[in-house]
Amino acid sequence: MELADHSYILFVEAKMEILRTRRDFVKGIAIGILGATALSLLNPFKRSTGKISTPKCPFNLFMTTTDIMYHTSSIIDKIVIEKHSPSPRTFMIFAGALQLPGSLIPMAFVGFESYSAINILIAGGSGVLIGVSLLLMFLALRHQDASVVASVYQTAPVFVAIIAVIFLKESLTVLQWIAILLTVAGAVLISLKRTGVGFGSLGVWFFVMIGASVFFGAGLSLTKAALNEMSFWNVFAYRGIGTAIPLMLLPITRDTIKESLLFVKNIKGLSIVIFSEAILAFAALWFTTIAIDNSPVALATAIMSTRPLFAVIFGAVLSLSYIRVLDEPLDRDSITQRSFAVVMIIVGVSGISLL
Repeated sequence: MELADHSYILFVEAKMEILRTRRDFVKGIAIGILGATALSLLNPFKRSTGKISTPKCPFNLFMTTTDIMYHTSSIIDKIVIEKHSPSPRTFMIFAGALQLPGSLIPMAFVGFESYSAINILIAGGSGVLIGVSLLLMFLALRHQDASVVASVYQTAPVFVAIIAVIFLKESLTVLQWIAILLTVAGAVLISLKRTGVGFGSLGVWFFVMIGASVFFGAGLSLTKAALNEMSFWNVFAYRGIGTAIPLMLLPITRDTIKESLLFVKNIKGLSIVIFSEAILAFAALWFTTIAIDNSPVALATAIMSTRPLFAVIFGAVLSLSYIRVLDEPLDRDSITQRSFAVVMIIVGVSGISLL
């Protein structure tokens, strides 16, 4: 009787594993269709006089597609870091390496132009800063909900404004300072962990997420400065090289080299990383650069401020019991807390940009 019971348990476990595999396959196909459809609709490569020109697209569709790609990539990154990659450091190395092909391949058509060393350093430096911000974000994703990380990461315009005040001697109005405080308060609120009797402390990962946002804001500031002096594709190439440097070099240890060699043999995990980092994340970063290059910074930043809304919606939907890709809290108090925090972040970032 015990043997029969044990056999039945093994059968049920095997059946559940098959169902989980099928579910993962269906999810992968669905995400792939979404990404491919978005790319085909945007038709980003437009040729002009034999060279690739900066893509043009209706602005709202452009930014909405960017938001969807960005958050899909973040969610996939979290899944890979938690379930497929040997460690977050190994994932960072592969994410950095995958920055290079997409950044350099277009240069076969455009070619590197002659610019001063300072302009090249600014473009490459913007990538280094963004690379450090991604490194910190990946570390936070291992320990925090994807929607929380994405929301705090999007407070970058706060630090862009503060950088402008400190280094460019710009001034902010009283309303803009209020908007900064509102954005920071929203980031704090969404990061607070709920306990049975109220809110707990922020913890070290809040400051890691803020650090990621600071570096991201600084990277965006240098990107805009580089675009004022250089062509889009040259900035994109140098920035891609810069982004790869901290992601590939800082996490390297003897253990991560061994883990990377093993991860190459993990076809499923490696395929997901390639799709997330070489296609979705690359496209989202590409489209963000185009938005900065082809629109007023205030407008682009205001539209990007809505990303936390996508983050919370995606996080909630993908945590539903019949989907269960993520495991984010869905109780009424948590949803209310995150909703208020997102509104504060959106209003604050928009205020900084438009007031």
